[in-house]
Amino acid sequence: MTVIVSEETGGVSVAYKGKLYQDLDETGLRKQLSLLQVLKEEKPSKARRRRKGDHKDE
Repeated sequence: MTVIVSEETGGVSVAYKGKLYQDLDETGLRKQLSLLQVLKEEKPSKARRRRKGDHKDE
């Protein structure tokens, strides 16, 4: 996720996974960040593959 602030206009946008959410005001930015956080939490994380030599308790 990237939060973009225009130097010229002060406009705020959020880019996430190829989508751009533009012209966000404070409320819109808060809603978008909350939504993306929920989406991230719902998605199961990929288990880290252990390589030869990795120890379980490291």
